Amino acid sequence: YIASYLLAVLGGNKSPTSENIIQILTASNANIDEEAVNKIVNELQGKCVYDVMEKGAEKLIFFNTKSPSIEKLPTPQEPSIIELIDQPSCSSDDDDDDGEMFGLG
Repeated sequence: YIASYLLAVLGGNKSPTSENIIQILTASNANIDEEAVNKIVNELQGKCVYDVMEKGAEKLIFFNTKSPSIEKLPTPQEPSIIELIDQPSCSSDDDDDDGEMFGLG
């Protein structure tokens, strides 16, 4: 369900609704749990999805394991993956597509 939400955001819809997500899922013949879709939409309502992803990625930076097969994770002084990605601004009004790319506008 998160992937469908992100697809809607990438398509230009800055604030996807449950109906938008269900529309995407229906197009892929996925099983739909409307309660789960509603929970995701409610949790992300009014939030910039890029900010949410950045906060989540920052938490993962400090994940550590004793396994020698896992590479050393970056320390806070090293740039994080989020800093290396050119991400769109949530406050930008340049793209008023509102999800039309996926027929959600």
